[in-house]
Amino acid sequence: MHIGNAIYNELKRQGRTVVWFAKTLPCNRSTAYDIFSRPTIDIEQLSRICKMLNHNFFTDLQHEMQRNLQEKV
Repeated sequence: MHIGNAIYNELKRQGRTVVWFAKTLPCNRSTAYDIFSRPTIDIEQLSRICKMLNHNFFTDLQHEMQRNLQEKV
């Protein structure tokens, strides 16, 4: 799972803008786009983003990990 893509997709699904995301985090727009490009992210930052977007990305990551483990069996 590319976490940056997942965050961006959820942001768009909610109809929110990058400007809103940057203002709420808070960061500048270029940092927001940097977050969207990241395949990994700091846990504390992801926790803040989960609260902002009211979406549990940790659960998404857990489900992906479970699928990956099942594929190896």
